[in-house]
Formats: sequence, structure tokens, C-alpha cells
Amino acid sequence: MELTLKPTDSSRPRDPIALLRSRLKSIEKVRAYPDGLVEFPFELTGRGFFPGGDGLWREQSALHEAATHLYPIDGIMFVGQDFGSVTKYPRPKCPWENNNATWKFLTKRIEKSGIPGESCFFTNSLLGLRKEGSTEGQNPCISNSDYMDICREFLAYQIETIDPRLIVIFRSVPEDSYLPLLFERTCYKSNSNISRALCVGRKRLILQTQHPRSDSGVITKGPLNYNARCGDLAQAWALANPPA
Repeated sequence: MELTLKPTDSSRPRDPIALLRSRLKSIEKVRAYPDGLVEFPFELTGRGFFPGGDGLWREQSALHEAATHLYPIDGIMFVGQDFGSVTKYPRPKCPWENNNATWKFLTKRIEKSGIPGESCFFTNSLLGLRKEGSTEGQNPCISNSDYMDICREFLAYQIETIDPRLIVIFRSVPEDSYLPLLFERTCYKSNSNISRALCVGRKRLILQTQHPRSDSGVITKGPLNYNARCGDLAQAWALANPPA
């Protein structure tokens, strides 16, 4: 199955992260978060999923440093549910995400799949930080239709701005935040986890996969399942980059 991809466009923004942050701040000025959520207290200078961080890859030895590469062109967008709670947000003295379970196992999965980290952008579908409670589980505000509209609109803007070939969506992400953005969706016969769809102006590959945090109980107890997760990612990336 061939995938028609948009060629690299030299007119793409040179600093898309600044565009995303500017758009988010404009939204937050006029549309308050529902009860249970708050704005990010500050921007991380080191590694971090967007919008807390810049969403770019860091090597293990440089988690606290600014990214040394530009944003990925025709790369991969990894989409999680949200950034978690304000109580677990990094402190100003350590403004980056350390090796929590998400990063620990996502990094392993990317490296095992043979994908260059610089091709990845890491973000979330739902905006804001939870005021309290666990960083895991369902976001408390997904039943708020106005909030979900804002998040869906901003996710579409992220996709338009970053313009990835492949979007990897963790299964913890509420379907209402992204399914309305997918049209003419067709699953691959060889792998139902991978599909192609018309999404925000171009055809893209979509991979739905288990949250990397769940790999902790799979790597040793269910290696075949873990290898399948890595295989899905490698296959999706290969399909998104067909030979010339």
C-alpha cells in the first residue's frame, strides 16, 4: 500500500515551538481551563513532552540541556494523554523530565526500533496540568465538551505546524481528542494497529500502541509482546519512508 506524502517544504516555520507556545498562550488568555486543571507554571529548559517542554529528543547525557538540533521535518509525532499533575511537575531547580517510566521505556522502544531520536517530537493531546491526584489514569475533564474542543483544535494546530509523516498515539489518549481529525482512514491488512488517514491537510500514517509505561511488566514477562510493540513502531516508520 503506497502512501502519498507531502514533500519537504522550505516555507515551513523555522521555529515551530515558538509558534505553538504563542498559540497556546493566546488560547489561555481567553479560555480558562475547567476546574481541576491549571496552566503550566513555567517552561522546561531540558527534556520534556510539549507543552511543558519543547518536545525534542535529548541524549541521556544531556537531559538538562537545550536541544542541539532543529525540530524534525517529516518525522514522528508521539502523542500522550496529558502532562500529569502540577504536584509532579519538575521543580525550577531541575527544569527537565528525568527517567520516569514513560521516558525510560519510550526511549528503549525507539532505540530498539532503530529510529533516530532526532526525528521525534513528543507532545500531549490534552492541555493543562491536573491540580492534584495521580499523573496516571483518565484526565478528569474529558467530559467537558468545551475543553475537548479546545484540545482537539490545538492538537490539529500542532500537527499542521510540526507536519509529521507518522503519528504514534498511545492508547491512553481519549479517542474524542483525535478521531475527528482522521478522514478516509484505512487499516493495513498486515497490521491493524497501523492505518493511513487524511489528517490535517495531508495523508499520514497512524500507529496506535500501548503506553510505554506498560512495557515495564512486558519486557521480561512477555518478550514476544514487547518485541511486537517495537516491531509495530519500526514497521510504521518504514512504511512512512518508502524507498525512493
